Amino acid sequence: MSGRARITLYWTIVAVTFGFYTVMMLGTLPRIAADAGSPALDLRLSGYSADAARAFLGALSDEGRALYLNVQRRLDTVYPVLLCVIACWSIVWATRGVARWVTVLLIVSSVLGMLCDLTENARIAAMLRLPPGAVTDAQIAQASILTQAKALLTVWPGLVVVPLIVRRVFFRRDV
Repeated sequence: MSGRARITLYWTIVAVTFGFYTVMMLGTLPRIAADAGSPALDLRLSGYSADAARAFLGALSDEGRALYLNVQRRLDTVYPVLLCVIACWSIVWATRGVARWVTVLLIVSSVLGMLCDLTENARIAAMLRLPPGAVTDAQIAQASILTQAKALLTVWPGLVVVPLIVRRVFFRRDV
């Protein structure tokens, strides 16, 4: 694949990823939050208690539950995969000239973040399928830990990669 084709593919994936993110952040997630009276569990990046999760699940209407389980879940199955592709591609490009272990560490973190996100989605879906009183503390704790892990594993590589991109763009000639 030519350099121009790679660049076009990269920015196409970025645009599609941003499209998924926009639909979730401006469409499904605000509707779910309005229905339940509080943010979706996926967005509580510092986690949530059993009481908070049960309150959310109890407040969610059948319509809100269906939206979360169907449209939102589909969007949030594709989005983490696209985000991981963009992250890994950006990491490989930005870390040229940096120790290989840095590249590997950032890629492994991004992939683990994606896996945590997908697993979190499955755990939340399992809770949504149950009456709120039937959801166990262990189920909630597992989902909450995955939410926190997803946040950590997807955010910190970005904090490292952005300065590397700046370094590569502004201080290197092999861009």
